[in-house]
This record gives sequence, structure tokens and C-alpha cells, in this order.
Amino acid sequence: MRYWIINKENFIIKKENSLPLGIKFINNKNFLLILPRTDIFRPVPHIWYEDLFDEQVKEFQAILDNLNYNFLINLNIKEHPKNINRSVSFKNFLNTNSSTKYVNINLPFQNICENHSLIIFSYLSTEFFKQLSLNKPCVLFINKKYFNNFINKDCKQDFSELHNAGIFFTDAKKLSNKINLYANNL
Repeated sequence: MRYWIINKENFIIKKENSLPLGIKFINNKNFLLILPRTDIFRPVPHIWYEDLFDEQVKEFQAILDNLNYNFLINLNIKEHPKNINRSVSFKNFLNTNSSTKYVNINLPFQNICENHSLIIFSYLSTEFFKQLSLNKPCVLFINKKYFNNFINKDCKQDFSELHNAGIFFTDAKKLSNKINLYANNL
């Protein structure tokens, strides 16, 4: 079994076979998919393009379709808290199976994370980096076109390190394959 560890001296991400003291690992095969906001018209147009929502729905569906549910106990989905008062929700567009449940959007995020052995972030957020710094196994999926067009060139080198460590993905099928491998090894 491999765990993600951040070396705090030089900020290198590496995989190790043992957890440091004090880190609790949940081996329950409950995975959590975090979905982004469903803004159709973003207030800042330079970080959005017109086909993004449609592409995200297709990519999230590809993730769900390519997971091997024989390896999972539950796949829980948490929508962004800003989606509470919006009529457009990813829930309305994604086909799920009986192993997939939506978690209460109002529950404290850290409490939700503690009950899952892997967190799948589908957008760049502070919570992703927080969970990573807490050594909580998590992966990040970002739309490839969004990543290529809107992520600063200097930051892409950092994402390359995450990609090499198997933590960052821009391809839904490759992410699903990694999740299946991870779930099979629990």
C-alpha cells in the first residue's frame, strides 16, 4: 500500500509505504467526489468559456462510468456549497448507480473527509491543498482545456510534480483507472 507524503523541508511530493506517526488512514473503500460550482455565467469571464459546463458533465460522467464498483463500498458525491440556491446542478445531469450517494451539502467539510479513504477533487481549491498537507489521500482532476488555457505557465511545473506522483489528472479515464487501482489495493 502506498500513501502520499509531503516532505516539508523541500516541498517534494513522494510516495511512501508507511504513514508518519499520528496520521490516521481510513481503509474503508468509501471515496468522495467533490464537484465544482455550477455557474453557467461566471462573474469573471476570463476564467470560464462557454463549453466548460458541458465538458465537465461529460468528464464527470466518464469518471463515474469507468469506475469498477466491485472494488468500492460507496462513492459519495458532494456538490459545491454555492449550488444550494441554484437551479442548475450536476446532480441533474449525471447518471449514478446504487453505490453512489450525494452527501448533505451543509455538513462540515472536514467531518465528511474523515469518513473517506480517498477524496477526488474536480476543481482547484484550497481544500485540496489542505487535505494534501494533512496527508489525506486525494487526487485532483481539472478539465484539460481549462488547465492548458488558464493555469499560469510557472504553476504548470508544480502540477507536473503532482501528475508524476499520480495525484493530478486531466484525463477522466486515466483518473478512473488510478482510482480502480487504488481501490483494488485497499
